Amino acid sequence: MDVDTSQKLAQLCERLRGVERFALDTEFVGEKSYTPTLEIIQVAAPGIEAIIDYQAVSDLACFFDLLANPTIEKVLHAGSQDLEIFYRLSGHVPAPIFDTQVAAAMLGYGAQPGYSLLVEKLVGARVDKSETMTNWSRRPLTAAQREYAIEDVCHLLPMRERLVQQLRERGRLAWVMDEFGRMTAPESYNRPGPDEMWQRVKGASSLRPRQLAILRELASWRDREARRLDRTRGSIVRDDILVTIARKTPATVEELRGLRGLYSREIDRYGQAILAAVKRGQQVPRHQLPHFSSNPALNGQEAALLELLQGLLRARADEAGLAPALIANNSDLQTLVETRGQGHGQALPLLRGWRREIVGSDLLRIVQGRADVGWDSQHRRLRLIAREGERV
Repeated sequence: MDVDTSQKLAQLCERLRGVERFALDTEFVGEKSYTPTLEIIQVAAPGIEAIIDYQAVSDLACFFDLLANPTIEKVLHAGSQDLEIFYRLSGHVPAPIFDTQVAAAMLGYGAQPGYSLLVEKLVGARVDKSETMTNWSRRPLTAAQREYAIEDVCHLLPMRERLVQQLRERGRLAWVMDEFGRMTAPESYNRPGPDEMWQRVKGASSLRPRQLAILRELASWRDREARRLDRTRGSIVRDDILVTIARKTPATVEELRGLRGLYSREIDRYGQAILAAVKRGQQVPRHQLPHFSSNPALNGQEAALLELLQGLLRARADEAGLAPALIANNSDLQTLVETRGQGHGQALPLLRGWRREIVGSDLLRIVQGRADVGWDSQHRRLRLIAREGERV
């Protein structure tokens, strides 16, 4: 079903209101725009397969109501970008959801198992990915594009059923529900404002506070300009050029022309705005200068402790049949070493829910000096050894 009029959309929404769940996917174009541009939405449910053409039907109010309906589950695969797009357009994150990639990761299919792999393993079908790099903004859509788009949703419901069965058998259904709750939290999709974009500029950590103040002004200007023109930030001025400008602090257009990598057309178009940003950064009072917040370097003993935690994480992940990255990354472990699980360290996902159950509580005991790690030669596995007066 091709949905290219408001009437057809209303008819589709009426049919979807009666289902318990439906499969959901989007196709968008984002390589040249400030934010991804939604092109089509695919849905599937028993007896329903539809492609909603967002170019033709831009008022999705009735569909957004379905996405927010708490009695209808939305089934996606690797759906974070889809959820972000719908949050940006409607102001609400679709919920409740079931993400087949997340569910499969909990069952040991890999940290980020692909759709084609899961379709083959769980449903026994093969997916044609020849249209992966197709141009979804082109109209009319070709027959191959339509077939590809529907194939991205038609297997999701049977995949969900098999995954739920396996999750129940292994006692991990609550784990995925916890993850889905995190995925549908609106704060997960709040973007930093223009004045915070400097923290995302590659190379910012190499600058001194005054240079960071200049970079903050430059990055804020670039973000607003990219938003105004609906272009990527890098197409305005690249990150490395912003860092160079902040370091060199040019005061004239001629000095800008002497910077390697900044082209004449960029200087002609943005030169005065760049110089104005540099000047604003130079005028920031000393007590208001920004500082780049980065994890302090660990000393030698702390680095050794970090390696110990990494080893235990890998061991527990292996026992659970999970990819270690699904549980925690090195930044999480370093924060745990630095904070001993206190202060902002208490907010680590590692110390909550199923992650805490698998390894988080053990790691916390180690960094707080309440347990040691030993080797069980009989069972060939790492084990925790309680300190005197402590229980493991």
